[in-house]
Amino acid sequence: MSDQQTAESTVARLERKLESLQKEALLPSVRDEVAETDRRIAGLPAALAKLRSRGYQFHNYLEARAEAVAERWPSQRDQAQRDVRRAEAELRGEVDGVAQAVANLQRVRSRPLSSAKAVLDRVDKELDGVQSKVNARTDAIETGYRASRDEARTLEREVKECHDLLDLVDAASFRLLPDEAPIAQVQATWLEDGEKRGPQGRLYITDCRLLFERHEEVATKKVLFVTTRKETVRELMWEVSATAIASADTAKQRRGLVMRHDLLRLGFDSPAPLREAVLQLKGDAVKWDALIGRVRSGEVDNERVGAVAVAAAAEAEGGVAAPRPMAATYRVPSKCPHCAGGMDSAGLIRGVAALPCDYCGVMVTLERAT
Repeated sequence: MSDQQTAESTVARLERKLESLQKEALLPSVRDEVAETDRRIAGLPAALAKLRSRGYQFHNYLEARAEAVAERWPSQRDQAQRDVRRAEAELRGEVDGVAQAVANLQRVRSRPLSSAKAVLDRVDKELDGVQSKVNARTDAIETGYRASRDEARTLEREVKECHDLLDLVDAASFRLLPDEAPIAQVQATWLEDGEKRGPQGRLYITDCRLLFERHEEVATKKVLFVTTRKETVRELMWEVSATAIASADTAKQRRGLVMRHDLLRLGFDSPAPLREAVLQLKGDAVKWDALIGRVRSGEVDNERVGAVAVAAAAEAEGGVAAPRPMAATYRVPSKCPHCAGGMDSAGLIRGVAALPCDYCGVMVTLERAT
């Protein structure tokens, strides 16, 4: 008889199913997650200290969150390890029993499939039953530490994003102002006409400015319409003072059957070089809308760690920090002191110590307000 006419292939499938069950009954996913969470939490203090020593001033809640998860984790880890040992012992008998049932299928391996179907179905059902018990025990154990596992993952990702931001700023085509501190960045496409695709790059926000830097690969040579050479282009397309951001809002864009908020619409006042900008973000536009609002209002200053904390972190790292003070605010006069022409941006402006006159073009040194 061929394999298709006997129970051979079905028995082989059940043997593979048993092998997988025997591995899962040792709860390897729980063991791996506990070990990985332990590593993440243990590494957070050093990663945060390095971040502060590099001069990143914001997200002052990161340390408190890291301390909180580190405080509750040891008891959750120990409980999970005890639960794994207990579950493994309890499941061993169940797995051994169904393993014997699979071993007994050797008697029907060469029989016609039709005559062995009843016993094969019974063993298959027994395997499913034990698998359900393994899954239930895994879920129950995970429930005890899931919140800390997820928090550790989130914190590690957020700290890495801050380090990535500093790396990108160090290599950017623009330079920070003396009193300027970066806050965040996101991959974005500037839709120059508001609809069609435009230059791709990154949107940066600091406590002083909003900047869009083109950052993409462009073809420099083609042969028969095939790109044979590329180069990376980094170019600052525009920058706007935080005080010149007049409005920020999100817009929906269809992705398949889903409407997503991934368009950010910005309106600017003088002396911005453009009046509006529409960007397609590879990130949460609603989150960016809120962040821009906090920068405009100055509320983002409440998220600073402060120069003392930055210096302390640098000392702990054995280095010397170069913390930037809070961005200064300057007064823009209503009239140019050189030509008496009206200054459209009269009022307070953050992080900009001089502006060109709208009429004569002469740079006007501003009086510091704070």
